[in-house]
Amino acid sequence: MTVNRLLLFALTSASVAFACSDPRLETAIIGGDVIQASVYRKPGKPRKLAQVELYYGNKLAWTGTPDKNGMFTINHLQHGRYRLSIAGWGSAVVELDPKLDELSNGQRPSYNLQLFDDACVGVTEVVN
Repeated sequence: MTVNRLLLFALTSASVAFACSDPRLETAIIGGDVIQASVYRKPGKPRKLAQVELYYGNKLAWTGTPDKNGMFTINHLQHGRYRLSIAGWGSAVVELDPKLDELSNGQRPSYNLQLFDDACVGVTEVVN
Protein backbone atom coordinates (compact mmCIF):
# COMPACT_ATOMS: atom_id res chain seq x y z
CA MET A 1 0.00 0.00 0.00
CA THR A 2 2.83 2.42 0.83
CA VAL A 3 4.46 1.81 -2.57
CA ASN A 4 1.17 2.64 -4.31
CA ARG A 5 0.85 5.92 -2.38
CA LEU A 6 4.42 6.89 -3.23
CA LEU A 7 3.84 6.11 -6.89
CA LEU A 8 0.61 8.14 -6.89
CA PHE A 9 2.41 11.07 -5.20
CA ALA A 10 5.26 10.92 -7.74
CA LEU A 11 2.88 10.85 -10.69
CA THR A 12 0.74 13.74 -9.45
CA SER A 13 3.79 15.81 -8.47
CA ALA A 14 5.38 15.37 -11.88
CA SER A 15 2.36 16.81 -13.67
CA VAL A 16 1.95 19.90 -11.47
CA ALA A 17 2.52 23.20 -13.23
CA PHE A 18 3.65 26.27 -11.33
CA ALA A 19 2.59 29.90 -11.57
CA CYS A 20 5.13 32.71 -11.83
CA SER A 21 5.47 34.68 -8.60
CA ASP A 22 5.74 37.98 -10.54
CA PRO A 23 2.62 38.71 -12.66
CA ARG A 24 4.65 41.04 -14.91
CA LEU A 25 6.69 38.03 -16.05
CA GLU A 26 3.69 35.95 -17.13
CA THR A 27 3.31 37.89 -20.41
CA ALA A 28 5.79 38.45 -23.23
CA ILE A 29 5.20 41.19 -25.80
CA ILE A 30 7.27 40.73 -28.93
CA GLY A 31 7.23 41.62 -32.62
CA GLY A 32 7.38 39.48 -35.72
CA ASP A 33 5.44 36.40 -36.74
CA VAL A 34 7.57 33.78 -34.93
CA ILE A 35 7.61 32.44 -31.40
CA GLN A 36 11.02 30.96 -30.66
CA ALA A 37 11.44 29.67 -27.12
CA SER A 38 13.59 27.63 -24.76
CA VAL A 39 11.94 25.94 -21.78
CA TYR A 40 13.82 24.89 -18.65
CA ARG A 41 13.01 22.61 -15.70
CA LYS A 42 16.07 23.81 -13.73
CA PRO A 43 18.72 26.41 -14.61
CA GLY A 44 20.71 24.96 -17.49
CA LYS A 45 18.50 21.84 -17.73
CA PRO A 46 16.16 21.87 -20.74
CA ARG A 47 12.65 20.50 -20.51
CA LYS A 48 12.55 18.10 -23.44
CA LEU A 49 9.63 16.29 -24.97
CA ALA A 50 6.97 18.21 -23.00
CA GLN A 51 3.70 18.78 -24.84
CA VAL A 52 3.52 22.41 -26.05
CA GLU A 53 0.22 23.95 -27.14
CA LEU A 54 -0.40 27.41 -28.54
CA TYR A 55 -3.90 28.87 -28.41
CA TYR A 56 -5.26 31.87 -30.30
CA GLY A 57 -8.38 32.74 -28.35
CA ASN A 58 -9.92 29.37 -27.50
CA LYS A 59 -8.65 27.73 -30.68
CA LEU A 60 -5.63 25.43 -30.69
CA ALA A 61 -3.27 27.01 -33.24
CA TRP A 62 -0.20 24.76 -32.88
CA THR A 63 1.05 21.75 -30.96
CA GLY A 64 4.50 20.19 -30.69
CA THR A 65 7.40 19.34 -28.40
CA PRO A 66 10.74 21.01 -27.62
CA ASP A 67 13.88 19.46 -29.08
CA LYS A 68 16.65 17.88 -26.96
CA ASN A 69 17.83 21.38 -26.02
CA GLY A 70 14.36 22.43 -24.82
CA MET A 71 13.83 24.70 -27.84
CA PHE A 72 10.88 25.06 -30.18
CA THR A 73 9.87 27.48 -32.94
CA ILE A 74 6.39 28.36 -34.19
CA ASN A 75 6.35 30.18 -37.54
CA HIS A 76 3.87 32.17 -39.65
CA LEU A 77 1.70 33.59 -36.87
CA GLN A 78 -0.58 36.58 -37.14
CA HIS A 79 -0.37 39.51 -34.74
CA GLY A 80 -2.44 39.12 -31.59
CA ARG A 81 -2.57 37.51 -28.16
CA TYR A 82 -1.72 33.85 -27.71
CA ARG A 83 -1.63 31.50 -24.74
CA LEU A 84 1.35 29.19 -24.63
CA SER A 85 0.76 26.08 -22.51
CA ILE A 86 3.50 23.59 -21.64
CA ALA A 87 2.82 20.34 -19.79
CA GLY A 88 4.48 20.30 -16.38
CA TRP A 89 5.58 23.93 -16.74
CA GLY A 90 2.51 26.16 -16.88
CA SER A 91 1.26 28.76 -19.29
CA ALA A 92 2.10 32.28 -20.39
CA VAL A 93 0.61 34.92 -22.64
CA VAL A 94 2.59 35.90 -25.75
CA GLU A 95 1.48 39.00 -27.61
CA LEU A 96 2.75 39.60 -31.14
CA ASP A 97 2.66 43.40 -31.48
CA PRO A 98 3.11 44.87 -34.99
CA LYS A 99 4.71 48.02 -33.47
CA LEU A 100 7.69 45.86 -32.45
CA ASP A 101 8.24 44.31 -35.91
CA GLU A 102 10.68 47.03 -36.95
CA LEU A 103 12.84 49.48 -35.00
CA SER A 104 12.92 53.22 -35.76
CA ASN A 105 16.22 52.73 -37.65
CA GLY A 106 14.61 50.14 -39.96
CA GLN A 107 16.20 47.07 -38.36
CA ARG A 108 14.02 44.01 -37.77
CA PRO A 109 14.81 42.35 -34.42
CA SER A 110 14.29 38.71 -33.60
CA TYR A 111 13.03 37.60 -30.22
CA ASN A 112 13.69 34.54 -28.10
CA LEU A 113 11.60 33.59 -25.08
CA GLN A 114 13.14 31.89 -22.07
CA LEU A 115 10.56 29.91 -20.12
CA PHE A 116 12.15 29.44 -16.70
CA ASP A 117 11.56 26.69 -14.15
CA ASP A 118 9.50 29.06 -11.96
CA ALA A 119 7.02 29.56 -14.86
CA CYS A 120 8.26 33.10 -15.52
CA VAL A 121 9.01 34.35 -19.04
CA GLY A 122 12.11 36.26 -20.12
CA VAL A 123 12.61 37.88 -23.53
CA THR A 124 15.85 38.41 -25.44
CA GLU A 125 15.82 40.80 -28.39
CA VAL A 126 18.53 40.33 -31.02
CA VAL A 127 19.33 42.95 -33.67
CA ASN A 128 21.93 42.31 -36.36
